[in-house]
Amino acid sequence: MRLIKTKSETDNDKLPKGEKVLYPKKELDIWHTIAQMTQDLQQAAEYALDICEEMNLSIIATTPGGHILSLNQATCQLLGYSKTELLGKPIDELFKKTESPPPELELASLTAEGSVRNVEKVYLSKERKKIIVLLSISIIRDGQGKVSGKLYIAQDITDSKRAERNLRRSEKKFRQLIETVNAAAFIYHRRELRYVNAQTEALTGYTREELLALDLYDLIHRDFIEIVKSWGKSSHARSNAGSKYELIIVAKTGKMRWIEATVDIIKFEKKASILITAFDISDRKLAELELETSLSLLQATIESTADGILAVDSTGKVLTFNRKFAEMWQLPDFLLDSRDNNLIWGFGINQLKYPEIFLNRAKELSDRPTEESYDLIELTDGRIFERYSLPQRTGGKITGRVFSFRDVTERVQSEEKLRKSEERFHLLTRATNDAVWDFDLLKNEYWLSEEFEKVFGYKLNETQTIELESWWLNIHPEERERVMLSFNEAMNSDAQCWSEEYSFHRADGGYIFVLDRGYIIRNESGKAVRAIGTMMDITQRKQAEEIIRYQAVYDQLTGLPNRILFNERLLASLREAKKTKKMLAVMFLDLDRFKKINDTLGHAAGDRLLEGFAGRISDSLRSTDTVARWGGDEFTILLPDINCLEDAVKTAQRIFNNLKPPFKLEGQPFHVSSSIGIALYPDDGEEAETLVKNADAALYRAKEMGRNNYQLYTSTIHPQDSQLLTIEHRLHEALEQGEFEVFYQPKVNITTWKIQGMEALLRWQHPQLGLVTPATFIPLAEENGLIVAIGEWVLQTACTQNKAWQDALQPDLRVAVNVSARQFQQFNLLEMVAKCLEKSGLAPKYLELEITETTAMQDVDYTTKVLRELQNMGVQIVLDDFGTGYCSLNYLKKFPLNILKIDRSFVSGLTTDPCERAIAKAVATLGRDLNLSVVAEGVETKEQLECLRELHCQEIQGYYFSPALSASDASKLLVNSQLSKVKIA
Repeated sequence: MRLIKTKSETDNDKLPKGEKVLYPKKELDIWHTIAQMTQDLQQAAEYALDICEEMNLSIIATTPGGHILSLNQATCQLLGYSKTELLGKPIDELFKKTESPPPELELASLTAEGSVRNVEKVYLSKERKKIIVLLSISIIRDGQGKVSGKLYIAQDITDSKRAERNLRRSEKKFRQLIETVNAAAFIYHRRELRYVNAQTEALTGYTREELLALDLYDLIHRDFIEIVKSWGKSSHARSNAGSKYELIIVAKTGKMRWIEATVDIIKFEKKASILITAFDISDRKLAELELETSLSLLQATIESTADGILAVDSTGKVLTFNRKFAEMWQLPDFLLDSRDNNLIWGFGINQLKYPEIFLNRAKELSDRPTEESYDLIELTDGRIFERYSLPQRTGGKITGRVFSFRDVTERVQSEEKLRKSEERFHLLTRATNDAVWDFDLLKNEYWLSEEFEKVFGYKLNETQTIELESWWLNIHPEERERVMLSFNEAMNSDAQCWSEEYSFHRADGGYIFVLDRGYIIRNESGKAVRAIGTMMDITQRKQAEEIIRYQAVYDQLTGLPNRILFNERLLASLREAKKTKKMLAVMFLDLDRFKKINDTLGHAAGDRLLEGFAGRISDSLRSTDTVARWGGDEFTILLPDINCLEDAVKTAQRIFNNLKPPFKLEGQPFHVSSSIGIALYPDDGEEAETLVKNADAALYRAKEMGRNNYQLYTSTIHPQDSQLLTIEHRLHEALEQGEFEVFYQPKVNITTWKIQGMEALLRWQHPQLGLVTPATFIPLAEENGLIVAIGEWVLQTACTQNKAWQDALQPDLRVAVNVSARQFQQFNLLEMVAKCLEKSGLAPKYLELEITETTAMQDVDYTTKVLRELQNMGVQIVLDDFGTGYCSLNYLKKFPLNILKIDRSFVSGLTTDPCERAIAKAVATLGRDLNLSVVAEGVETKEQLECLRELHCQEIQGYYFSPALSASDASKLLVNSQLSKVKIA
């Protein structure tokens, strides 16, 4: 294709032949040929370039081989070279190495027209600066149509490409930013949604695709359509920019959510659009409603209280007071209407019996604004007011003070009568052998009777008073903190009595046990002002108890520890072994064929044999080891702090050796052997019960092997399913790895449908095993003792979550936690429950502990004692699975219970099985008659619900209302429940 005519063709209108002649390489230098060709082509191209010299486009003409023949000035300006520098250079050197013309630009690959157009390439300037160009390449042909060169025409598009890149980056950053903000954001043009972020999806319940297909007004509540319309009006658009609006949007489910929307005008996808940034303020709106209600309640409370209330600012100016204050101080109406500060204060001071004391106290409070105050004010008419005040704080700063006044005339008169009776009290103190004490909390005086000198040997001063600190210091150091905490808790609670047993230091240096009991006297506001009590010497009783304690933990026949003391020592050794990473061994042994000897020679001879047997075992052990009589002819041995398995084996061998000499019974020699089972910590178990159980299993293996030998515990003794073994192994790490999660199933009032509480249910989601059902891992955790730690974690988690729900949503919400059989038997159960409540801040009355009927019946006396102590703490007690065990009605009456739970096995057959319905009805009736709340679990159908309503069941839980939910889903359920109540209101 001919694109440009050569100069000779123009001048003579005659086509040059343009042939190139290549002489043999041996005869002429190849460079001479190239130079000649270049000269011919250059002459032809320069004429064409003269035409384009003034153009802003870069134009370069080259030889067919790519050497530059000619270029225009725009090329020099673009690349920073002079023409001289570029002439003769290969054009490839102007391209970035990776940007050289690809094969499709070679001559053989050109289009039929002989050109390539609009290809983006990168030139390199003289300063090696990258220049992006839009390149077109054409073929130059001579008059005979042969290729004589190439023509490169380039347009500089660097700035536009950079602008496009910056625009893409800006839009990308915008999208990334808007997706990370914790707010819903969407962009619309007119009423068409152009962009929505993930938060908008979460807020509305629609998917992104659904939102982009919606009309904007479909999301807006009809009451706010006009406001949204104003955003898009040109007359208001700019004034609306940056403004905030509160409005309601309608979610996909139809539920309404309050949002705070910020309106901004932006350019999006080359169109003027409106950006809405929205925060969900539904909770805040609910809180505002509750605050309004609370303020109304507060005002009503202030007006209805029996105390006179007065509020002043930091300068003493009267801000407000209630009607009771005006009545007490008999303020006339004109003062009430005037609100004149000086007149009100003056009128009040004129009624005081001792105005100077009042004014001095007012000055003290002004000088110390952070202090609380309490005093009595006497009026000239004989009345006496109790005055109490607290500083008022706003934003952390003291902005005033609130006073309460109470008429205590009658009480003061009663106290005067009490003072007169104190003389009789002092006479009575001389008639007892106990030390009597009287603690005045207002004066911080601790008075003691003369008997104190006789019991403890200390000399009292003339006033018979001591510093309270002195009393604390004489309590045994190991008991001091406990006693102080108990005393202070009693004083600060509403308790009427206080009692503690502890060791008190005598003047001669010894300690005696005392029973300290006191009666607490409180003022009308419930504040402890005085305590009176006695200190009784109970040393002899304690010594007797110690004897009883010894008899309780030592075997009366052999003098060895019994299983109770053995278990205590084993637990202590396990704790130490876990700290020191040492091994320990548990051995279970018995006398071979002891029953035959006992039956033949009689029980007396059998007892002597057991005594001798115990003595020989003891002689085989170290001083740090423990041998205990487990029961009958069974003994257990604890070997703490051993280095290896061989240490336990050597001990077993020593026992066998010491048993070789015959025992003399009834004048006859008897050879006695023993079978021994051995379990090691930590290989065979990490819990006391597991080690004893495994040692016992090894003992039976020793008997099976012919007796008179020892056997080491192995897992083959108790073959178990490999899957269960895997689960048990992973169970040890599950709590530490955070694989447990607490789910919550709502318990609802059957009449009002209000959520009364949540039952905490444990779930285990293992990364490899998947969801492990509680029916699988709970029995394993019970068996290996992990249920104790897991149960405490569940209780702490549930209490903390419920407190968070109370603070944010529902103050009266309860939470129920199941207590396993093993957990219930833990000696520190009460302490653990109290710690979880204290740590979470949850009031005890909002915690329900559920125990099964089977657990309760394991030890009736122990169960009754523990449940009563839990109930005294304020915790609610639930008897779960009632009717599935063997609890008699007599025990049901004996146990301190609050709630009775109908098992799901009875609920499932309510509508189909008359027997199940009769049982459920009997349980519900029994619960009501015993004044217990009745809860039915496993309610899955409307028919079951109606049956339970007929049976007057108070609460239900089950899939009919809601399955067990994660904490976040349960929170949403509570929020929706609260919003429904607000909507109804």
